[in-house]
Amino acid sequence: ALSPTTSGTGRLVFDIQAGTFTDRIVIDSVAVFADEKTARTAFGRAERGPAGGTSEITYLKEQAWQVDFANEPFRPQPFGQVIRTAGRVQFAPTDEAVVAAPFDGVVQLLGTALLPGRPVRAGERLVRLTSQSLPNANLDAQLSQARTELTRAKAEYDRAAELNKSQLITGNEFERIRAAYESARTTVNALSGSYGKGGKTLTAPISGYVRELQVRPGQIVAAGQPLVSLTRRQKLIVQADVPAQYVSLLPRIQTATLGTPADGQRYELKELGGRVLSYGRSTDPTSPYMPLLLEVGNANGLLPGVLVDVWLKTVPQGAVLTVPESALIEEQGNFYVYVQTGGESFQKRPVRLGARDGLRAEVLSGVATGERVVTKGGYQIRLASLSGTLPAHGHEH
Repeated sequence: ALSPTTSGTGRLVFDIQAGTFTDRIVIDSVAVFADEKTARTAFGRAERGPAGGTSEITYLKEQAWQVDFANEPFRPQPFGQVIRTAGRVQFAPTDEAVVAAPFDGVVQLLGTALLPGRPVRAGERLVRLTSQSLPNANLDAQLSQARTELTRAKAEYDRAAELNKSQLITGNEFERIRAAYESARTTVNALSGSYGKGGKTLTAPISGYVRELQVRPGQIVAAGQPLVSLTRRQKLIVQADVPAQYVSLLPRIQTATLGTPADGQRYELKELGGRVLSYGRSTDPTSPYMPLLLEVGNANGLLPGVLVDVWLKTVPQGAVLTVPESALIEEQGNFYVYVQTGGESFQKRPVRLGARDGLRAEVLSGVATGERVVTKGGYQIRLASLSGTLPAHGHEH
């Protein structure tokens, strides 16, 4: 950090050397203050101008061209009521599939490790299930026994069919023998369909990713027990918890904005191909919140389990004066915007805010309709105003 030893007006010089390349950047008329209090007082006076008003700040077009700079006219736009709350991203049930055990058996994992996030293809072999080592659930023995029973039942049925032609057996007796034969055949088909030589190979029902492996190699599992859960990750569900005081607004929720606190990203429901799925009709006895479910398309910043900020927006009821969130400059809890008063002239204006929907904020006072508000590049204008004077083209070689 630079530590000047005296106050006053100085000259800041940067000497740059990289290999055979040298360069010098010079900034003249740099104000150096004796202490922080003096600097803050001077900056505040420069920005407020005479009699507490707003002074003009010069920001050259050449400077604006070098940064992401934009402005827009301050005019009414459709704006609905907003509920700000929190939500959690979840897997979409329609995008999930579970591979479960069709019978009691021992697990054998196939192929490469089924780690969470591993891609799989529909029909890919994932797990083999065997039951030879299970004394009470050995399907090999059960299938052999069922086939023996089928052979016996078929022989009895064929004999009864001949007797039935000659009316040497009652109709009831013949139907009983035929039912026993059909039952034995059904049992063999059921066992053969779920089991073959070396056990039963279970495949992926969908293409997607492994969400969770719920068993270990060699583990004994029961029929119906989940083995591997898969997900397509094409759709996600966001559950927003809405305070019960807003229950009357829930039927009017039309869209939403999602925000990820970690990186400050904003996602519009429409941009994600999302929609409002449903909302709760009653509160949980242990919670004062009503769940509202949003279905959204997969996005890089939206991961299952992540907490997000949610702005739920009703159908717009009228036009409201708003500015983009990117136009707001916050200083010690107060908000300001920069208004362009000329080609290279700007004013800093304190504003009073109303509702905010994550993308835009309602402005109750501070800017007049029709004025142009800086929507991108406000911080660069602020830095220019704090410097006290513009750099005097001090790039030297």
